[in-house]
Amino acid sequence: MFFKKGEVKPYLLKNVVHFGKILKINENEQTYTIEDILTKEINIINEEYVFLGDD
Repeated sequence: MFFKKGEVKPYLLKNVVHFGKILKINENEQTYTIEDILTKEINIINEEYVFLGDD
């Protein structure tokens, strides 16, 4: 797990990149709970689909 709670990161959802704020980190399942910046929708994203920002 690379990121901290509260960080805003780009992530992939249905082949589209979105930006969201990390609300919760589940290290056992290697997932992030992220709130989309624009829609305020909450998604659970596998860590491999959350980007560093320059990749």
